[in-house]
Amino acid sequence: LSAYDPDLHNTAIAKSGITWIDAKSGRLLYRGIDVEELVEHSSFVETSYLLSNGELPTRDQLAEYSQSLSKHSMIHESMRNFFDSFPGNAHPLAIMATMVTALSSYYPQSFEENIQKGIDVRTRLLAKVRTLAAWAYKKSVGQPTIYPRDDLPYCKNFLNMMFAVPAEGHTVTDDDDRVLNQILILYSDHEYNVATTT
Repeated sequence: LSAYDPDLHNTAIAKSGITWIDAKSGRLLYRGIDVEELVEHSSFVETSYLLSNGELPTRDQLAEYSQSLSKHSMIHESMRNFFDSFPGNAHPLAIMATMVTALSSYYPQSFEENIQKGIDVRTRLLAKVRTLAAWAYKKSVGQPTIYPRDDLPYCKNFLNMMFAVPAEGHTVTDDDDRVLNQILILYSDHEYNVATTT
Protein backbone atom coordinates (compact mmCIF):
# COMPACT_ATOMS: atom_id res chain seq x y z
CA LEU A 1 0.00 0.00 0.00
CA SER A 2 1.34 3.42 -0.87
CA ALA A 3 -0.07 6.90 -0.91
CA TYR A 4 1.08 9.88 -2.88
CA ASP A 5 0.15 13.31 -1.60
CA PRO A 6 1.73 16.03 -3.77
CA ASP A 7 2.80 19.06 -1.73
CA LEU A 8 1.36 17.39 1.40
CA HIS A 9 -2.03 19.03 0.86
CA ASN A 10 -3.82 16.25 2.75
CA THR A 11 -1.09 15.21 5.14
CA ALA A 12 -0.84 16.79 8.55
CA ILE A 13 2.34 16.21 10.50
CA ALA A 14 1.07 17.87 13.67
CA LYS A 15 -0.84 20.91 14.85
CA SER A 16 1.12 23.94 15.96
CA GLY A 17 -0.11 26.77 18.11
CA ILE A 18 3.19 28.57 17.69
CA THR A 19 3.57 29.43 14.02
CA TRP A 20 1.07 29.67 11.23
CA ILE A 21 1.87 30.37 7.61
CA ASP A 22 -0.97 31.72 5.50
CA ALA A 23 0.34 30.99 2.02
CA LYS A 24 -2.62 32.59 0.27
CA SER A 25 -2.16 36.00 1.88
CA GLY A 26 1.60 35.69 2.36
CA ARG A 27 1.44 36.16 6.13
CA LEU A 28 3.51 34.56 8.85
CA LEU A 29 2.09 34.57 12.38
CA TYR A 30 3.80 33.74 15.67
CA ARG A 31 1.23 32.93 18.35
CA GLY A 32 -1.37 34.82 16.30
CA ILE A 33 0.74 37.97 15.87
CA ASP A 34 1.87 39.00 12.40
CA VAL A 35 5.65 38.76 12.11
CA GLU A 36 5.68 42.09 10.28
CA GLU A 37 4.34 43.69 13.48
CA LEU A 38 6.99 41.96 15.57
CA VAL A 39 9.78 43.03 13.20
CA GLU A 40 8.53 46.61 13.29
CA HIS A 41 7.75 46.97 17.01
CA SER A 42 9.44 44.20 19.01
CA SER A 43 12.88 42.85 19.78
CA PHE A 44 14.16 39.32 19.35
CA VAL A 45 14.07 38.89 23.13
CA GLU A 46 10.38 39.86 23.23
CA THR A 47 9.69 37.48 20.34
CA SER A 48 11.51 34.58 22.00
CA TYR A 49 9.46 35.22 25.15
CA LEU A 50 6.30 35.18 23.01
CA LEU A 51 7.24 31.88 21.38
CA SER A 52 8.08 30.25 24.72
CA ASN A 53 5.25 31.63 26.83
CA GLY A 54 2.40 32.26 24.40
CA GLU A 55 2.14 36.02 24.92
CA LEU A 56 4.29 39.11 24.67
CA PRO A 57 5.93 40.04 27.95
CA THR A 58 4.88 42.94 30.14
CA ARG A 59 7.56 45.52 30.86
CA ASP A 60 8.44 43.77 34.15
CA GLN A 61 8.47 40.32 32.54
CA LEU A 62 10.73 41.59 29.76
CA ALA A 63 13.14 43.11 32.27
CA GLU A 64 13.27 39.87 34.26
CA TYR A 65 13.68 37.74 31.13
CA SER A 66 16.42 40.01 29.75
CA GLN A 67 18.22 39.91 33.09
CA SER A 68 18.04 36.11 33.10
CA LEU A 69 19.50 35.98 29.57
CA SER A 70 22.39 38.18 30.70
CA LYS A 71 22.92 36.26 33.94
CA HIS A 72 23.17 32.90 32.17
CA SER A 73 25.19 33.96 29.12
CA MET A 74 28.51 32.78 30.56
CA ILE A 75 29.55 29.22 29.89
CA HIS A 76 31.65 27.07 32.21
CA GLU A 77 35.22 28.34 31.91
CA SER A 78 36.67 24.92 31.12
CA MET A 79 34.42 24.75 28.04
CA ARG A 80 36.41 27.66 26.65
CA ASN A 81 39.39 25.32 26.35
CA PHE A 82 37.40 23.08 23.99
CA PHE A 83 37.59 25.75 21.31
CA ASP A 84 41.38 25.34 21.21
CA SER A 85 40.94 21.67 20.26
CA PHE A 86 38.99 22.32 17.08
CA PRO A 87 40.99 22.61 13.86
CA GLY A 88 41.30 26.12 12.49
CA ASN A 89 39.28 25.23 9.39
CA ALA A 90 36.36 23.68 11.31
CA HIS A 91 33.00 25.12 10.30
CA PRO A 92 31.53 27.37 13.02
CA LEU A 93 28.20 25.52 12.90
CA ALA A 94 29.92 22.18 13.55
CA ILE A 95 31.77 23.74 16.48
CA MET A 96 28.58 25.24 17.87
CA ALA A 97 26.62 21.99 17.54
CA THR A 98 29.35 20.14 19.43
CA MET A 99 29.45 22.77 22.13
CA VAL A 100 25.68 22.78 22.62
CA THR A 101 25.84 19.03 23.12
CA ALA A 102 28.72 19.49 25.57
CA LEU A 103 26.54 21.76 27.71
CA SER A 104 24.73 18.66 28.99
CA SER A 105 28.00 17.50 30.58
CA TYR A 106 28.24 20.71 32.59
CA TYR A 107 24.53 21.00 33.34
CA PRO A 108 23.51 17.33 33.73
CA GLN A 109 20.20 17.84 35.52
CA SER A 110 17.30 16.31 33.70
CA PHE A 111 14.59 18.46 32.19
CA GLU A 112 12.15 17.25 34.86
CA GLU A 113 14.54 18.16 37.70
CA ASN A 114 14.95 21.65 36.29
CA ILE A 115 11.18 22.13 36.03
CA GLN A 116 10.78 21.06 39.66
CA LYS A 117 13.42 23.63 40.66
CA GLY A 118 11.74 26.35 38.58
CA ILE A 119 14.65 26.54 36.13
CA ASP A 120 13.76 27.49 32.56
CA VAL A 121 16.15 25.45 30.43
CA ARG A 122 15.03 27.26 27.26
CA THR A 123 16.11 30.62 28.66
CA ARG A 124 19.47 29.28 29.78
CA LEU A 125 20.11 27.66 26.42
CA LEU A 126 19.14 30.85 24.56
CA ALA A 127 21.52 32.78 26.80
CA LYS A 128 24.44 30.42 26.24
CA VAL A 129 23.97 29.67 22.53
CA ARG A 130 24.73 33.28 21.64
CA THR A 131 28.08 33.00 23.47
CA LEU A 132 28.84 29.66 21.82
CA ALA A 133 27.99 30.99 18.36
CA ALA A 134 30.18 34.06 18.81
CA TRP A 135 33.07 32.00 20.13
CA ALA A 136 32.73 29.50 17.27
CA TYR A 137 32.98 32.41 14.85
CA LYS A 138 36.01 33.79 16.68
CA LYS A 139 37.69 30.38 16.38
CA SER A 140 37.02 30.34 12.62
CA VAL A 141 38.72 33.71 12.12
CA GLY A 142 41.59 33.01 14.52
CA GLN A 143 40.71 35.68 17.08
CA PRO A 144 40.51 35.45 20.88
CA THR A 145 37.08 35.07 22.43
CA ILE A 146 35.27 37.99 24.00
CA TYR A 147 33.21 37.44 27.14
CA PRO A 148 29.55 38.50 27.26
CA ARG A 149 28.73 41.81 28.93
CA ASP A 150 25.85 42.36 31.33
CA ASP A 151 25.44 45.98 30.24
CA LEU A 152 24.47 45.18 26.64
CA PRO A 153 21.11 43.89 25.38
CA TYR A 154 20.94 40.48 23.69
CA CYS A 155 21.76 41.36 20.08
CA LYS A 156 24.29 44.09 20.86
CA ASN A 157 26.02 41.67 23.21
CA PHE A 158 26.19 39.02 20.49
CA LEU A 159 27.58 41.48 17.93
CA ASN A 160 30.13 42.71 20.45
CA MET A 161 31.32 39.15 21.14
CA MET A 162 31.53 38.55 17.38
CA PHE A 163 33.44 41.65 16.31
CA ALA A 164 35.26 43.16 19.30
CA VAL A 165 38.92 42.37 19.85
CA PRO A 166 40.58 42.64 23.28
CA ALA A 167 42.81 45.60 22.43
CA GLU A 168 40.18 47.67 20.63
CA GLY A 169 36.61 46.83 21.58
CA HIS A 170 33.78 47.36 19.13
CA THR A 171 30.95 49.86 18.91
CA VAL A 172 27.69 48.22 17.90
CA THR A 173 25.45 50.75 16.16
CA ASP A 174 21.72 50.96 16.71
CA ASP A 175 21.25 50.06 13.03
CA ASP A 176 23.34 46.89 13.49
CA ASP A 177 21.29 46.00 16.55
CA ARG A 178 17.97 46.65 14.77
CA VAL A 179 18.91 44.57 11.72
CA LEU A 180 20.10 41.60 13.80
CA ASN A 181 16.92 41.75 15.89
CA GLN A 182 14.85 41.68 12.70
CA ILE A 183 16.81 38.77 11.24
CA LEU A 184 16.52 36.73 14.44
CA ILE A 185 12.78 37.44 14.67
CA LEU A 186 12.29 36.16 11.13
CA TYR A 187 14.31 33.01 11.85
CA SER A 188 12.86 32.40 15.32
CA ASP A 189 10.48 29.65 14.27
CA HIS A 190 9.82 27.89 10.99
CA GLU A 191 6.61 26.01 11.88
CA TYR A 192 8.36 22.81 10.82
CA ASN A 193 11.88 22.33 9.67
CA VAL A 194 12.14 21.65 5.96
CA ALA A 195 13.56 18.21 6.75
CA THR A 196 10.45 17.11 8.68
CA THR A 197 9.27 14.82 5.88
CA THR A 198 12.51 13.95 4.14
